[in-house]
Amino acid sequence: MSVFSNEEADFAGIACTVELPDGNKTMHIFEHSTAHELKVLFLQNDQDLDKFYVIIRYALGHIEELQDDEEFGDRLCLCEKVCILQKGLSITATKGVSESLSPSKERNLCKQNDGSVKEQWDTCEKNPKHHGFVPWLQYLSANSLSDEVHIKYIKAIGELTVLIRINFKNQDKSLSLGSGLVVYDVEETKENKCMCSKCLPLKVKPTAWKVFVVTATHVFLDEQNVGSFIAELFYHDLTDRKSVKKLYGSGICERRILGDCCVVECCTCDGSLSEEIRKLLHIQNEQFPKLPQIIQSSTVVISHPHGMPKFISFGEFVGEDFKNDTMFRLSSWKYKTPTCKGSSGAPVLYMNNQFKARGSRFLVTHLHLHSRANPSGSFSSISCQPKLHRNSSYGSKQETQASLFLTNGNTTKHVFHQSELSERSSRPEGDFPQWKKHQKLENCIPVSTLKFDNLPEKYKNYDLLNFIKAMSDILCSVRVRSISKERPAFYPDTNETYPTSKEINTVEHFGSGYLLFNCTQNISNMKYCPCHECHPMENKEKEFGIVYVRTANSVVFDDFEAKQSEVTFETSSFGRLTMNGVRVISNDVKQDYSIIMCVTHRVEVCQHFNSLRENLHKLDKKIRSQYNNEEHKLSIMVSYSCESEEKMVTFGELTGKKCCEFDKDIDLESYTYSNPPGSGSSGAPVVILGQVEPRIMEHFITCHIHSDALEECNKSSYVIDSLLPCSNNN
Repeated sequence: MSVFSNEEADFAGIACTVELPDGNKTMHIFEHSTAHELKVLFLQNDQDLDKFYVIIRYALGHIEELQDDEEFGDRLCLCEKVCILQKGLSITATKGVSESLSPSKERNLCKQNDGSVKEQWDTCEKNPKHHGFVPWLQYLSANSLSDEVHIKYIKAIGELTVLIRINFKNQDKSLSLGSGLVVYDVEETKENKCMCSKCLPLKVKPTAWKVFVVTATHVFLDEQNVGSFIAELFYHDLTDRKSVKKLYGSGICERRILGDCCVVECCTCDGSLSEEIRKLLHIQNEQFPKLPQIIQSSTVVISHPHGMPKFISFGEFVGEDFKNDTMFRLSSWKYKTPTCKGSSGAPVLYMNNQFKARGSRFLVTHLHLHSRANPSGSFSSISCQPKLHRNSSYGSKQETQASLFLTNGNTTKHVFHQSELSERSSRPEGDFPQWKKHQKLENCIPVSTLKFDNLPEKYKNYDLLNFIKAMSDILCSVRVRSISKERPAFYPDTNETYPTSKEINTVEHFGSGYLLFNCTQNISNMKYCPCHECHPMENKEKEFGIVYVRTANSVVFDDFEAKQSEVTFETSSFGRLTMNGVRVISNDVKQDYSIIMCVTHRVEVCQHFNSLRENLHKLDKKIRSQYNNEEHKLSIMVSYSCESEEKMVTFGELTGKKCCEFDKDIDLESYTYSNPPGSGSSGAPVVILGQVEPRIMEHFITCHIHSDALEECNKSSYVIDSLLPCSNNN
């Protein structure tokens, strides 16, 4: 019997669950605070009940057996909010009652699993005696570990490895088990999505922290189960769960079917736990560059096989497979290392300098996870390597398709990539006819003067206005002082001249870009600031901020141009911020994008930039919900004007869309649109309402960037558009 209603849900859940002695009858009581009222409800539902006996779980997460009326009343009054149990009804003011994994069901599932994992372990057919598995605690206490760096690094990775439990709704199986790893950094948030017994029923929730867990996609399956996702830290002993800490799923940051890799956002209200995770992540990043080559021939897997406590296993590295993606060359490792059911999603380590160089704490797709096994060995998830370093023999049919699309049908004259050229060491001045041609048009407006009335008639919306301004907040100008000699003369597989390929070392040029990833302070394998200003100095900066910027490949082509780049942000809090480029972390000539790493000595701006991205993420969700079908064709481009050094916004409409199937799971798309281009607009972000392209995500902002100005329209770069089969849009 449920006594909840949508109207009552607005009170946000002063509630408890009562279970009768036979364990079959349950009722949910809303806002009853005395034992007498509870007893009345009991008698109404079972007149033959002589004894008042209840089992209740308080918000503190304990189970109490209470037979005394007064004691029960006192305890209930003592606890302002009580968890909803048994059926796990979660209450929100707008949605009323919805299903999720309740604390009691979670506890029961854990108990059932803990009681049967030993049996599953003993009856395992894959590896009956589990040769090669070493209990985690035994491994840490082994006398053979004499290298301090090795101990610290492996221990940090091991402590960050989690047991994953998922209760599937609408699935034959009630519980799925896997492994995972805590990645990125811990973020404080006011948006508390913690599902623990303390936070679940509270209307005003305490401060919480976001923690990110990466696992295999096939473990997690889909977003419908995010509310049932539980990651358990520090599960080391089958007989003692007191040290176990839990993280509750609250969203998905990244999900790759192709690479079998999924990043789940979790939430916790435990400040001490968040601090402990921070310390472990710091140790991991600090020790990584110091690792000696002491187990070069081994691969290491740390996992929770069969849902058991943590084990570590060693094996032999067999080889590596490659697959091409739009931004990276993807790699998957093969290894003969003991694994079992429940090992999927576990971190796979291979201590070799060749692979150490590929590690990244920022791109979680560089992490290899255990994916599957067959008689010839185990396979990791597909991880990423920059295409900059790939051998040309790895070309693929998918790349050819993308290349064909770049050339076929483009018989109209190009006004190449609106990056502006000038004499070296001089500021761009003089006549810019194309920009002047458009700057008087009504749909080309300085962001500083943009008002509600400037929006197109059909799209006069304050949320859209705020979204455009938020987009401009992450916009930057990119100035490259010298052009690389590595620029090709022509586009790949075409006779079209590549932009500025004939002006090597003679001119500087300009474009636009935008903030891509979360900013962070320092980086684990950089002891000092790597910028060109610090390089010759004896007293190099030890504190610096890392900023990632995405722009067009025609603006910043390679590492040489990245080191010659100056990236400038105009901010309300810090004024004009100019930072130096360090290197290109990913690029593609055909897809026309580059991601460059920049550094700043003003580390305090990192938090400011991250707050700008968070604001943009929230506004993007609003815009998506309001313009969620393809009848909307408004295209919005925010770019820098090289002439006026202002942020400009232009409005146009979608004129065409080309789809190229990358593989069965991923499509590539490029848009054409009627926005007037300006000098310096290459690399500018372009958003087209009503389209399904991934635009703004919590930790990764990706959108189409302005690529070409054609005679009749403009063309964006390619991005991964969806996980749906390719449509025939021409």
